[in-house]
Amino acid sequence: MSDAKVVTVVVPLYKKIYLEAVRGKKLLLTILADKDFGYKFAKNFVFKAFITSSRLFKYHIFGLVGLNAKVKDGLLNTPMPKFIWCSEIYTSHNFSRKIAGGLIIVDATKPIAGNKMD
Repeated sequence: MSDAKVVTVVVPLYKKIYLEAVRGKKLLLTILADKDFGYKFAKNFVFKAFITSSRLFKYHIFGLVGLNAKVKDGLLNTPMPKFIWCSEIYTSHNFSRKIAGGLIIVDATKPIAGNKMD
């Protein structure tokens, strides 16, 4: 089986995550495009969306050396739910340098109207 390759991976989400990937990504893109809250990035921007725990997210933020101190303190001191959908937006130029030009955070644990909950 040396020529085998992984095509798809299915990972179950924690039972308290009610905002699944498709809806999470759609919501993040809707916020990005919103005329009041969004931002119009230049062509060829990179949109990276992922789910993470707020603890791991804050650990990552704490370790960022070049992040503005006020922004860092604000993110570290903001109460967050256990899991969040996070979106980082990069210009194509800054993607390889790992310098995000935007960040969107959405609660992944908020129940969605119409979903059956246990």
